[in-house]
Amino acid sequence: MKKKFTDIFEYEMWANNQFINIFESMDSPPDNILNLMSHIINAQIIWLCRIKKVNSDTEVWQKYRKDDLRKIHTSQKN
Repeated sequence: MKKKFTDIFEYEMWANNQFINIFESMDSPPDNILNLMSHIINAQIIWLCRIKKVNSDTEVWQKYRKDDLRKIHTSQKN
């Protein structure tokens, strides 16, 4: 079961990075798309914290700027 979750996590990291690459290539990505990507990243952070049984200060609809997405997303690897 652990391998299945690891595979899913790795796929989500890859897929999210693909979207972040696209956003970084845009001058000004649409706000609704940034909000949705922020939500996806936040949900992943919250679920990973629940699995690890640690507290998270992350809000589900917390919004990030385009320039912050990669840093926040890659911080989940720890």
